[in-house]
Amino acid sequence: KSSEVFPFFFFLPDTRQEKVAKKGFGRSRRENQKGHGAMVTTVHLKVAMMCSGCSGAVERVLGKMEGVNSFDVNLETQKVTVVGDVTQEEVIEKIAKTGKAVEVWAD
Repeated sequence: KSSEVFPFFFFLPDTRQEKVAKKGFGRSRRENQKGHGAMVTTVHLKVAMMCSGCSGAVERVLGKMEGVNSFDVNLETQKVTVVGDVTQEEVIEKIAKTGKAVEVWAD
C-alpha cells in the first residue's frame, strides 16, 4: 500500500481543478499575492462593534478583500488589525460599507 497523500483536488475533473486553483488552494500564501514585490503593510483601526454580529460582518468583508494576508478583529477593544498588500484607505472604505464607524487607531 502506498501512504502517499494527494491534495483533494487531484481527483476532481479538469474544470473543477481549474476553479479550485483559481481560488488559491494548493498554492502558498506568497504565490497568492499580487506579485513577488508586493508591499506588506499593517493597518490598525478602531471600529464601532457592539456584538458578535458586528465583528462577524467586519470579518466577512476582510476575508473577501483582495490583498489581505491576515487580520484580527477584537470585539472587546474594538481594534481591527489588517496585514497585507492593502492601503489604510482601502481597508477603511471596505469596513465602512458594513455601516460601522471606522477611524485610525490612536495608541
